[in-house]
Amino acid sequence: MNDLTLLYYTANRIEERFADAVRASLVDVKGRIALVTRDPGIPHVISVSQRSINFGDNYCVGEIGASIYNCYRQVLIAATAATTPFVACCEDDSLYVPEHFAYRPAPDVFAYNRNRWVITRRLSADGKSRTAFYYWRERTQLAMLVCRRELLIETLEERFAKFPEPIDHETAKKAGWGEPGRYERNLGLTARRRMYFTTTEPCVTFNHTASLMGRRAVQETDIVRQDLPPWGDADALWSRIYG
Repeated sequence: MNDLTLLYYTANRIEERFADAVRASLVDVKGRIALVTRDPGIPHVISVSQRSINFGDNYCVGEIGASIYNCYRQVLIAATAATTPFVACCEDDSLYVPEHFAYRPAPDVFAYNRNRWVITRRLSADGKSRTAFYYWRERTQLAMLVCRRELLIETLEERFAKFPEPIDHETAKKAGWGEPGRYERNLGLTARRRMYFTTTEPCVTFNHTASLMGRRAVQETDIVRQDLPPWGDADALWSRIYG
């Protein structure tokens, strides 16, 4: 029996075609996880959205607004609704490989997959078109989190107990309303352990303007590639998923 639930959360800000393609990819990965884990069980999906969607067990919270505070509210709702020992965060603009969902951390650890690349686009040399490419830099991202369900619930409940009133997006950013295991000391909460794992194949996140944190700039120190197994050519993947 599978011991993992996929927590999918969205503010429903991205185009439906893009959202549908990402969810279809996650459904495909669900079917292939058994090949990696040797567990015939298929992970269940709990989705928490701001508009109703037909994806797993859906909890619609209404249009509460896209903010860091509300993002974590949606994660907590999903985690509380789950029943499995482990959960994995899944975002509406990220693609996953089966191996990512095979990892199981220690009970007191928030584990993040380090092998996560970003796909983005830039103007071509002639300035007439946009070309896609992948880039990598060291970063902790909520979309790459796998952890014990009870640890996530306990950590977020403590956070919301201290901050029961909604915090605006910019204030939350400055206050350290970030990934569990990183900012608890900043917020005056119980310190939590964070660690990293690395899958053989990478997960991919799209860099786009509708993202909660906005479109991120590529840095000179980033590692850049045009082709990334198993995802293939960046232009082809962008066209197939983003449109």
